[in-house]
Amino acid sequence: GLGLLYTSDAVTSSNFRSQDLGLQYAYNLQLNNQSNLRFGLQGALVSREFQFSNLIFGDQLQNYLQTGAIDPTMEAFPRDQRRYINISSGLFWYSEKYWLGLSAHNMTRPR
Repeated sequence: GLGLLYTSDAVTSSNFRSQDLGLQYAYNLQLNNQSNLRFGLQGALVSREFQFSNLIFGDQLQNYLQTGAIDPTMEAFPRDQRRYINISSGLFWYSEKYWLGLSAHNMTRPR
């Protein structure tokens, strides 16, 4: 079997965005009349983005009680965006009475 998977998520308060585009492959091998072995593999292109400028830090709230305004922070944060390849795989053995599965995610050990 072949599959294409796209996921997207956004958190508006911190402007954190996550997007994954993956290609999946699965194969089923019949071992005998009672059991099967299924193997799956996924390769994905992952994008993560985070903007620190949308967060509120303690130094911005010093005058908040008097003025009601949030001051700009003294911190200087760059826009943090990362892209990487992520590999996952799985193995699944099953029969009419039993099953056993194993999976491994983030095999490329992304930071």
